[in-house]
Amino acid sequence: AFSRGIDQRRQTDSDLTTMRKGEALLLALLAQTCWGAYPGLTRFLQTRSDLGGLSILAASAALGCVTLMAVQAGRGWRDQGWVGVKEMVSVRRGFRLERVGVFCAFVVLRSVTNVLSTKFTLSVYVQMVNLLTPLVVALMSTVVLKEALPRYTIPAVFVSLSGAVLALAGPLLVADSAGSGGDDEELGAGDAVGFLLAFVSVLFLAAYLVFLRTIEVNQDRVDVLFVQFVAIFAITMPASLVVDDWSAWLELGAADWTVFFTFLFVIWIGGNLVQIVAIRHIGASLVSALMPWRLVAAVVLGVVLLSETVHAIQFVGMAIVLVSLSLYMIAQQRIKVKAPPSIKLEKPPQSSISLSP
Repeated sequence: AFSRGIDQRRQTDSDLTTMRKGEALLLALLAQTCWGAYPGLTRFLQTRSDLGGLSILAASAALGCVTLMAVQAGRGWRDQGWVGVKEMVSVRRGFRLERVGVFCAFVVLRSVTNVLSTKFTLSVYVQMVNLLTPLVVALMSTVVLKEALPRYTIPAVFVSLSGAVLALAGPLLVADSAGSGGDDEELGAGDAVGFLLAFVSVLFLAAYLVFLRTIEVNQDRVDVLFVQFVAIFAITMPASLVVDDWSAWLELGAADWTVFFTFLFVIWIGGNLVQIVAIRHIGASLVSALMPWRLVAAVVLGVVLLSETVHAIQFVGMAIVLVSLSLYMIAQQRIKVKAPPSIKLEKPPQSSISLSP
């Protein structure tokens, strides 16, 4: 009877673990959907609501800090808050303030370039460039950390870049047969600026993720998110007072406020918190494997919210990027699982795990 009780408990625990893993996978997919919607919402706020990108970040970071402080107040800030902030950047030789500066600099630069890129080009293009992050992280880790290049990285880079070129060149390939369309159908100087900002943003994100691997940091902490919000507000608020026109906020309509609060609470805060829960249950690597889903969410939101035009040949290019990166992430997962216990595994690319997209 005692043995049967143990077996039944083990079976119950197994079922519970499986159920929780399935729920965590759904949460991870929801988080990736939020990040996929990120470029579309920021483009709407900048191009339709006429808000400045820096003011959007400043306002969102300020309200984000207040929201997280309210959440943490219920949990006990002393136990969950600033103590964890110090632990966030702890190293063997102790706490170092300069590491916080580097950490915050990468966060701010990533956030600013990411938001501003959506002002100049379509949200689906920005998201497609962002999907190259895992490959950039792998290459940067090889150069900076002298790590071995993960298997299949070079083929994945070649195939995904080929798909990206096909997607970006879509409007040019159909221009002769379809004629001149709207502004969204033709690539211009603004799109080039957007592509450049998006790629620079990917470089900052990759540098941020590589930097995290040189220190002891838990990315699944709410206080880490709070530090990022503080850093973003401290830099973007004074800059927005010089660059942006805050009077535009007084002219926002109901639809504009709806998009902004959706961006703030559903995407920025909700997406981060959901991702934190998912990471705690199934790990950062498995959450990262779902990153290509962001492109699907970006395409759907771009068409529905912004009426962006996507040609059939562009869908082909995006599909190539989506499939190649999905296979790459799956291959990395299988390599990790099949490796013998005696072999020291490399840290998997953490390219899609960013608490501030």
